[in-house]
Amino acid sequence: MKKIILLFVISLALVSCKKDPAIPPPVTGNTLPFENTTLKLDLVNSSLPLSVREIYFINKSNGIITTYDNKIFITADEGANWTLQYSFPDPPANRSNGQLTQILFTSTKIGYVVGDFYPCTGDIPCGTRSGIVLKTSDGGATWTKVFSNPQSFSAIAVNGSGDLYALAKGVLKSADGGLNWTSIDSTVIARTGLIFNNGYGFCNGYLDKIYRSADNGASWILLSSPTSNYLGDLKFFEEYGFCIGDYSQSVYKTTDHGNTWEKSHESNFRYSVVNLLSNENCLLFGDGSYSGGDFGIYHGAVCQTTNSGDSWTETEFVDLQSIRCSSFYSASEGYCVANRKLIKVTVK
Repeated sequence: MKKIILLFVISLALVSCKKDPAIPPPVTGNTLPFENTTLKLDLVNSSLPLSVREIYFINKSNGIITTYDNKIFITADEGANWTLQYSFPDPPANRSNGQLTQILFTSTKIGYVVGDFYPCTGDIPCGTRSGIVLKTSDGGATWTKVFSNPQSFSAIAVNGSGDLYALAKGVLKSADGGLNWTSIDSTVIARTGLIFNNGYGFCNGYLDKIYRSADNGASWILLSSPTSNYLGDLKFFEEYGFCIGDYSQSVYKTTDHGNTWEKSHESNFRYSVVNLLSNENCLLFGDGSYSGGDFGIYHGAVCQTTNSGDSWTETEFVDLQSIRCSSFYSASEGYCVANRKLIKVTVK
């Protein structure tokens, strides 16, 4: 009997000494839905296709995304549902079959996706990388390869006259809807950020280079760039422009079509996407703080100016991961993507 009582006492002691399971700290900070005096964000969809690379919304209802596994999806219901419309053929084992890097629509029906691919089939050895231009004439329902090029296509844009321009080995131009391309300037060493605005064209070069055309794309010059390391995305509205630099932690501003630049903002966060909606209102999307741990994530972050870059407001979202791409179909409405979440963005 004494042994039974002793064992019972010991068991009670062990139970009382056992630690309770660790309770994670409560999540604090901004979450969706979010609204302040200048901005509103609402969650639209939390199950987008895996590995979204680019997004483009033609209007509020109709949008297109490309993924890192070379697929094109479209939506016709404001992002609630997405349908696969195009996919690269399966590559040979242990081979990548390229990437689709940028989306452009010149009307509600006509659109383009550019990128590159490796012309490999079955057991045939892979050839060299080839650039590719895909085109749709029905709003993204069907896609056709209309051009291939020995150099990868990394960006595409349309100028004020309706001509297409692309970055491959230099700047290329198409005057027939992407069927044929001619070299405009092979000395332009640029990969991203090709845009046109009021007769001017701009694109980013490697490290700290910015190229500009003052004649709608006919010729290009190298500008005196901001004193920066690794320039990122840039956007223009009339003579105003913003560019990300200094390893994505600074914003540079120009008010004279890129002739001169000054630092407008410096952050502890890192931003990768610029949305210049007017000469006063600009939104940046990117990484907030790191959650910590070996398998942590970077929270999503938004940075906004409503006074042409004189001051900026930063907002971090603890229920979002890094925001990597966005698309605005008007000066006040658009969408952005954080991992597999689609967020509707309204600028007041």
